[in-house]
Amino acid sequence: MYESYLNTMEIAKALVRANGIIDIICGLSIWAADAPWNPFSRLHSDLFREMTPQNKRVLGYWILTYAIIRLCSNDWSLVSYSYLIEALAFSEENRLEALSRTPSHSLYKILFVIWSSFFMALLSNIIFFKENNVSVEIPF
Repeated sequence: MYESYLNTMEIAKALVRANGIIDIICGLSIWAADAPWNPFSRLHSDLFREMTPQNKRVLGYWILTYAIIRLCSNDWSLVSYSYLIEALAFSEENRLEALSRTPSHSLYKILFVIWSSFFMALLSNIIFFKENNVSVEIPF
């Protein structure tokens, strides 16, 4: 039983780290090789309505920032916050998309990013609680 717990925690950590690697590839692709044939450069930028060259540079920087946190940090509460900030930013984009007169197909992609970010934040919090022996008690 204890071994399966360790394996589950290692899989959860590997999932977060893999997401960090993918985000680094995406951030660098937005900066360096923003070509229509490059799927990594369009994975994040297609979720936003207006992408000027300056917006793309800032988006690439932002993606790299939270990717490095997810890849290099052992502070799982910080990793969780990076996912919550991502979810909140895309929630605002979702709100703007929903209010527009002509919503695009990216509305469902944005919802996917929001929910998957909340899931990854929850997963990171579970890792934090388990590694720090924090128990949560319901007070009733």
